Amino acid sequence: MTLTGRRSVYPRDWKGSLDADAFIERIKQRIDAAEHLRVELPSYSSLHHNVWDAIGIGLHALGRLAPHRVFPR
Repeated sequence: MTLTGRRSVYPRDWKGSLDADAFIERIKQRIDAAEHLRVELPSYSSLHHNVWDAIGIGLHALGRLAPHRVFPR
């Protein structure tokens, strides 16, 4: 996979209006165990959301963040 160039992403485009804590849980659900082990959170918990936002933006760019749709039978 080759990524070229840059682009801006507004929060409303990649995470919508979902509650921050709920969105962090969605991000955690989208990464596998090996990826989760590589996440390095800063010592200050007040900065953890920045790491999860960065991961979320990356997942969005890769198309791995779209909500899973559940259809009734």
